[in-house]
Parts: sequence; structure tokens; C-alpha cells
Amino acid sequence: LFKDENYFNKDKINYDKKIHLGFNKDIINYFNTLNYNNLYKLDFTKTFCPEKNCLFYDNKYSYFFDSLHPSSHGSEKINSHIFKIINNIENSKN
Repeated sequence: LFKDENYFNKDKINYDKKIHLGFNKDIINYFNTLNYNNLYKLDFTKTFCPEKNCLFYDNKYSYFFDSLHPSSHGSEKINSHIFKIINNIENSKN
């Protein structure tokens, strides 16, 4: 178990992206209806569900402290995503 560096891909806690999208379908659809000039929507699906699974952890880091709160590494991924969006916004104004 601990010698398998890709065990996290098999662990059921890192569930299929389809489950995430299905569970959050209503809120995702509602957010997609909101269109305002100064509203920037953050979608962390690609951040935590980069391929077919949504990752609570991988072979290096845990991304969530509990069911709602990100760990320090999860926070780093969130911050990185937010700063990329801010940079894109700032660059589009130039």
C-alpha cells in the first residue's frame, strides 16, 4: 500500500469528477447565469479535479484539513489559482 506511489488514484476518497459535477450541478448552473462586469467567478474544479478524479490528497500532499477546510497545501493551490485570475484581469486592462 505505502510503496504504491499512485495509490491516491485508486483511493475512493479521491472520487470521480462526475460525482463532483453531479452533486454541484445546481449551484454550477446558477453561477453560470450570473453575468456582471465586476463579478469574477472562481471555479476550482480544474485545480482539485485535474483529470478524472477530484483529489483530497496525492502522493505528496493533503489538500483538505477536513470536509470543508483546505490544508496549507490546499490553500496554496487556491491562492495560486486566484492570483492567476487577478493577473489575467490586470493584463487584460492594459
